[in-house]
Amino acid sequence: MFFLGYFDVNVGLPVTNAGMRILNISDLNNDKSNDMVTVDSEGKTVSVFYYDDMTGTFSNTATFAMPEGYLLDNIIPTNIPQGLQHLIVVASKKDTVTEIVDTQLFYYKQSEDTSADRSNFSWT
Repeated sequence: MFFLGYFDVNVGLPVTNAGMRILNISDLNNDKSNDMVTVDSEGKTVSVFYYDDMTGTFSNTATFAMPEGYLLDNIIPTNIPQGLQHLIVVASKKDTVTEIVDTQLFYYKQSEDTSADRSNFSWT
């Protein structure tokens, strides 16, 4: 017997965050599971959801805001042979007077706090 159709599956992503876009899926903490990087509908807040093998869901353990006036365009994870990957963020802002668009690359470094029962990650 085959079942066709749409089925709700809870993978731990917030259902109240309308307009959230997934920008990247990659293993950011080198645990051999893909994690997700999302941005809110305004392009101002980045959230990282780490996959948890124990629960089979994604948990949000890191969120950071774009610098004032900048909107996120793209995210590129680094591919460095190390424990934690970092993010290169492409963001731009438009001068309201001249209408010139300023595009910048921002480098966000990931760090891990293992003092709790489970790891907590942060981005600076």
